[in-house]
Amino acid sequence: MVFYAILGEVNGKRAPQEQIGMLFVNVRSFEVVRLHKGLFPTSRKRVIIFILGALGFALILIGFFFW
Repeated sequence: MVFYAILGEVNGKRAPQEQIGMLFVNVRSFEVVRLHKGLFPTSRKRVIIFILGALGFALILIGFFFW
């Protein structure tokens, strides 16, 4: 949900022909986060995304060890 909020903010600042579509947005997720960093340098949403990603990765590893 946080990522799509970032995508909406990035698309809101870009011209209509330069906006990133929803279809293959997962492929371009790092680009969206990089653009968001340039447009909104003080936003904390990127930190939330990285924390949630690290927690998800840790849960996957824990799941493999205890399976």
